[in-house]
Amino acid sequence: MEAFSQDRRELATFLVRLAAFAATLLLTAAFFLPWVRLDGATEAHSGAELLAIIVSPTLTYLFAVSPVQAGVLIGCPAAVIVFAINVVTKYAQRKTAPLATAAILASSLSVVYAAPDLVAVNGSRIHFGILLVVVLSAALLIHQALIKLRMRLLRSRKLPAVHRAISIATGSGSYRWSER
Repeated sequence: MEAFSQDRRELATFLVRLAAFAATLLLTAAFFLPWVRLDGATEAHSGAELLAIIVSPTLTYLFAVSPVQAGVLIGCPAAVIVFAINVVTKYAQRKTAPLATAAILASSLSVVYAAPDLVAVNGSRIHFGILLVVVLSAALLIHQALIKLRMRLLRSRKLPAVHRAISIATGSGSYRWSER
């Protein structure tokens, strides 16, 4: 019976680790989904399209309205994709990247709320792509905070039951399959 319980813990740990890595990959994929609709535009722009504005004639208009907000609309998607690639790389190496994840969350929220003169307010202000980035980065930030808490508990040798539960819940423990 103990072997069955160990196998379930190993499987749960592995699946959580796999789900966390998939969430990091979704962060990069969300760059190509609709983020915001610019004022006067008929469709929402993705993070990639916002970044591509830098070589578009629209850039002149955006800078005429507000240089700071135009910088936010162009710079934040660039920051999101760079930091998202960093987070994917760190997760692939079984490391955490809380600062990069926090930067993704802050940058994605800035696109929506720091450019009120350029982002259309009629209709939906937040579209699926940016919502996905916000939700995933917040979830990954919580995940990484729990991993840090687990490491502190491991070092201090306090609350071993909590340490084991967090180890499984975050996927940061070992998940080696038993050989029988």
